[in-house]
This record gives sequence, structure tokens and C-alpha cells, in this order.
Amino acid sequence: MRLALALVSGLLALSSLTPLRAHAPGESSLFIARDEEALELRLVITLPSAAALLGPEQTPPLAADTFDKHRPALVAAASQGLLLREAAGSALKPERVIASFRNAHEVHLDFFFPPSSRPAGLSLPLLSRLGREAMCDVTDLRVTPPARHLLQPGALEVQLAP
Repeated sequence: MRLALALVSGLLALSSLTPLRAHAPGESSLFIARDEEALELRLVITLPSAAALLGPEQTPPLAADTFDKHRPALVAAASQGLLLREAAGSALKPERVIASFRNAHEVHLDFFFPPSSRPAGLSLPLLSRLGREAMCDVTDLRVTPPARHLLQPGALEVQLAP
């Protein structure tokens, strides 16, 4: 609960600087926050981007009324599409991933890692599934001032402050 409140407070404080939503297919936002309970990464993507993660074989198509049916496949795709690594190069695995339908345009993917996690690098291979124009605005709320990075095809990894 504290993490959720801290994340919301941080997001509200940055609302004038950072878009809190995905605007167009292939465009997304990622927020990184930590408290004593977990390291949390929240990926905000559009509904068409979420559908692209599932692939063209999805039946019925991803929509508000079919989201619950597709949730397990979306969590599985997202789990493989976001990678954190430590300075030594070992991968950090999320303890859980939650997919939620926020409104007619957005899907939130929340990744929870142990609070002791110290990621040194972040990559989003899932962006390559969203097309050549895909991009992700990353905001690291663990540092002051918040660090911002842009991930896009050809630059799918960024270095993070410890």
C-alpha cells in the first residue's frame, strides 16, 4: 500500500513534466519506484500495443470486455519483455506481474521485484514487437531529481543509477 501511495504521489508531482499515459500505439511510459516493500516498475501502454504483445492469433481480439480472458497471456508476454540486470550482469526476476485494464485506451503492467534489488540496466525487448516507431519514456523516481531515459528500437537498453 505504501508503494502505491508513494508511486501515485511521485507521479502527481511529475505530472507537469511526464505524461502519465500512453498516447499512441507503440508509445509507452515506464515508472520505477522503490519502498521498503518492493521495487516496482509500472509500464503504461495503449490497448493496441497490449494487443500487439499478444500477437495476431488472439481470439477474440483484446478489448475491454475480453481483457480478463487475455490477462494470463498478457502477463506472460510482459514477463519476458522487460529485463532488469544487476551490475554483475545477472538477471533480476520479478516476484509477480499484474496486468490491469485502466480505461478504453490504457493497460498498466506492474512488475514487482524484491526491495533489495539493485538494477544497473533496463531493457524492453517487448518494444521490438510494437513496430519501428515504438518508444518508451522511462522515469526513475528512485533518484532526485527523477532520471529520464528514452528507449526505442536501436536503443533498447539504458543504464540505471544503483
